[in-house]
Amino acid sequence: MFAVDAHVGRHIMDNAICRHLKDKCRILATHQLHVLHRCNRIVYVSKGRIVADGTFDHLMADNIPFQRMMAATAREDGQRGREEDEEEANEGKSKQKKLENPQAAFMQVEERVVKGVSWSVYAAYVHATGTILHLPLMFILLVASQGSIIRIGLWLSWWTSNKFGFRLGTYVSTYALSRIPQISQ
Repeated sequence: MFAVDAHVGRHIMDNAICRHLKDKCRILATHQLHVLHRCNRIVYVSKGRIVADGTFDHLMADNIPFQRMMAATAREDGQRGREEDEEEANEGKSKQKKLENPQAAFMQVEERVVKGVSWSVYAAYVHATGTILHLPLMFILLVASQGSIIRIGLWLSWWTSNKFGFRLGTYVSTYALSRIPQISQ
């Protein structure tokens, strides 16, 4: 699974995994413990080792580590829910204040980056390569790669506009030869 919003994850689980793929073998590796009750078989892995496997009901009844993990997750979800409720209440209060003072609705405190990347960051990159002698090599390779990109773009534009009046095969063979790396002897 990819990192998606909660409602998108629920939609993927409901429609893709449980409906469209219901007749297929599905392996779900997840940290989303709220979907475990929908799985036929669970393999509980901790620190690279299989701790237990079985159905959700079997693990909840017989496996103490699995029970503790599920209880801890339930507590965390409850705390998260209370924190979200408090945040929503605070947002409601701030919205009320903004409605009372219309000018405050347009004013926000923003973070602003004043300068770009400092030279010390670039120096750290050069230092990480091992020697200062790699800097000219990196610059030469950068210029060469950009030059190749520009050359290929120009050649393709000449090809599509038939600038030189060559046959199609001439453009194609020249383009293909430019893509083959040169072998020095």
